[in-house]
Amino acid sequence: MLCKEPLRFTINTSTPSSEANPLYSVSETIDGLKWKIEVYRDALDGFYVFRLECRGPTPISGNWLWSCNALCRFDIISDNINIYNYSTSISGTLNSCNHHSHHKMVTLDHSFLAKESFDVEIRLYTFRLWKLNMQQKNHSSDIEVIVENRRYFVSKPLLQIQSDYLKQITSTGENPLTLPNILRSTFLPFLLFAYPADVRINAANVRDYLQIASSFQSHAMFVACGEFLSSYELMSTVERLRLAHGYNMPAVVQKIVNDQSETDLKALSSTDLPREVKRMLRYRNLELGYGDCQLDPSAIIEID
Repeated sequence: MLCKEPLRFTINTSTPSSEANPLYSVSETIDGLKWKIEVYRDALDGFYVFRLECRGPTPISGNWLWSCNALCRFDIISDNINIYNYSTSISGTLNSCNHHSHHKMVTLDHSFLAKESFDVEIRLYTFRLWKLNMQQKNHSSDIEVIVENRRYFVSKPLLQIQSDYLKQITSTGENPLTLPNILRSTFLPFLLFAYPADVRINAANVRDYLQIASSFQSHAMFVACGEFLSSYELMSTVERLRLAHGYNMPAVVQKIVNDQSETDLKALSSTDLPREVKRMLRYRNLELGYGDCQLDPSAIIEID
């Protein structure tokens, strides 16, 4: 993890900035890799931009590929009057050295432009991985996949096992196969998961991997995310329930509900959870013999 503690700073909206002259810049060297984080305001449209840069040694040519997956979260903390819930993340694989990526905060409400300043909190998580170079043929590759004009030599059976979507489109026998609707920022994290590697689902990347699992219809990735949501107690129960329900994982929702105590069930009943989740809470409450009176009235739902 790059930042052991969140980076907190204030953006003054009246201060001019550009990519060459950022509002905020911090550098750190970890394991011989030089990282730089910068924030500046785009002069054309006024949106704020996050920039991540990585510089490191060149990999062993032709044999290995150095990769890093980075996740950033932006949270507008608050001011004296309002609390803003702006939060977003980026994730992508920096699959070469001396590489950088940008994220434009286009969903940040323009009302911020009228504010004199606002506080920002950034959390950045990274992991690094050495693996066989998929941009060169190897003994296990039997199909060439083209994503955003980049060629990847991969195992067709492995792709078909990991993804119902890829199973369908690779069954045509087309080789090379172009994936016009898939971005490299989505395809590369999927490959890192599909191939045997030290990839771990955690609180920082579970949302991104759920989105990738949905895009590729990857049962294995859904299972890994479900196992994490079922057992990771440091993430709030409400958040885990919403994610599991949002990605149609009823067994995971049921597992989380079954793990709750009487006090937890009562507390959850008063939160803004989806109708189906509250119905599960009610059934569990009745199953344990606590009775409807223990639940908040908003949790009592008519059963069709």
